Amino acid sequence: MEKRIRKAQYAGSFYPGDPSTLKKLIGDIAALEQQSVNYSLASKRIIGGVVPHAGLVYSAYEAVHFYEILSRSNQAFDTVVI
Repeated sequence: MEKRIRKAQYAGSFYPGDPSTLKKLIGDIAALEQQSVNYSLASKRIIGGVVPHAGLVYSAYEAVHFYEILSRSNQAFDTVVI
């Protein structure tokens, strides 16, 4: 099966269009939220998650919690739906 990557249609609208600016924004938000993430959840069996995505400057403050927990989890996932 051929993988196709769609060009980001809204880059520069709801989130920065420049990749380095986007990475910095996400890193800054992750650093701000790090103290309030419940990392103990990483040891639990994760069967799914619903992550907000609209308006990165708003939703990332919540979404980063799930992604930080996943990054500390030792689980392997075979399916991710976006």
